[in-house]
Amino acid sequence: MKIAILISNAGAGTNLKAIIEAVNDRQIRAEICAVICDKPDAAGLAHAKNAKLPIEICQKKESLLPLLKKLGADFICLAGWKQIILDEVITAFPNKILNLHPGLIPNTINDFAANPDGTAGLWNKGMLTEKAIKNFLDQKSTYAGSSIHFLTLEFDFGPVLGRCFEQINDDDTVESLYARLKAKENQLYVDVLAKLTSTKHENDEIRNNSYPVKNEDLLYRDECFKIMGILFKVYKTQGGSFLEKHYQKFIAELFKEENIEFREQVPVKLKFNDKSLGIFYIDFIVTIGNAKIILEIKKHENFGPKNIDQVRSYLKAANLKLGILANFTHSGVKFKRIVNLY
Repeated sequence: MKIAILISNAGAGTNLKAIIEAVNDRQIRAEICAVICDKPDAAGLAHAKNAKLPIEICQKKESLLPLLKKLGADFICLAGWKQIILDEVITAFPNKILNLHPGLIPNTINDFAANPDGTAGLWNKGMLTEKAIKNFLDQKSTYAGSSIHFLTLEFDFGPVLGRCFEQINDDDTVESLYARLKAKENQLYVDVLAKLTSTKHENDEIRNNSYPVKNEDLLYRDECFKIMGILFKVYKTQGGSFLEKHYQKFIAELFKEENIEFREQVPVKLKFNDKSLGIFYIDFIVTIGNAKIILEIKKHENFGPKNIDQVRSYLKAANLKLGILANFTHSGVKFKRIVNLY
C-alpha cells in the first residue's frame, strides 16, 4: 500500500516526521511513495531528504491531479498543505484524501462532536490553525481538539476518521495550547493511518485497526487475532468511557462466552539481584492451544514507557514469550505486542 504526503512551507513538518517514523517502525503498513510540496524551500522537506524519500514539487494546483494519478497512491495525506485542492482531485480520489482540521468536525453536518466532559466541541469551520486555536480560547471552551477526515466537496466536512482532545488551562495562550495539541495531532495521524493501512482480515474490527498481519512468522499470530477480536468487540459494545476495572470485567465475560481459557489477577514475584520487590498482579494470562499470552489492560490516551516496561517485567517473571498491552481510548483500542527476548 502506498501513501503520498502533501506539505507546504507552513510549520516544521512534524506530522510528516511522525508518519515517516511510524512507517519505519511498521506501525503504518505502507510505503511513502512521495512527499509533495508546493514550495521548494519548505522546512518539512528536510525530513523527506533525511529519509531518502522521493520528493515532488507541485507549484500549480492544476498539476496535482496528474501527479497523483502517476504516483498511484492509495491514500493522500494533507499535512500542512496550503494550496487549494480542486474539486476534480477530490472526485478522482473519493475517501482517499485525509485532511487534518483544527477543530472538532461532527459526524453529521447539523450535529456537534462532544468533548470528553460532554460539552459541545467547536467545529471551527473555515478557520486556519492560529485562528482556530484562538477561537477555542475566546469561546472559553473546556477542550481544544482536532479531527482527521476524508476530504469531500463539502468544505471542512467529511467522514471523520479520528479526533484528539487537549484540555484548556486558565493561563493558556495560543502558543502554549497549540504546542500540546500538536503533539496529539502527530499521534492521531499515525493512529489513523495505522488503521487504514492494516492488512484486510475477515474480522472487520481487526481490519480497521493497526494489527500487522503480513508477517506469517509473527509469534502466536492467530492466537493474538482471537484476543484482539475480543478487545474490539468490547470497545464496539461499550465504547471508551469506562474505567480499567470495568474493561477487565467485560473482557472476562467474553472470554467465558468464547470458551477461551484464562486466569485473572495472576500473582507474580518480581526480583532484582535476588532481592524480592514484592508481589504484582497480571491482569490476564490467556491460554489458546500451546500459547500462553499476557494481556494487560490500560485506560489512557497513549502508551507510556512505564506501561511497556511493566509488561516486559511480567513476561520475565512469568517466563512467558508474548504480552499484549491494550489501551482503551476515546478513539478506539490501541495495542502493542511485546516479546520477551530474554
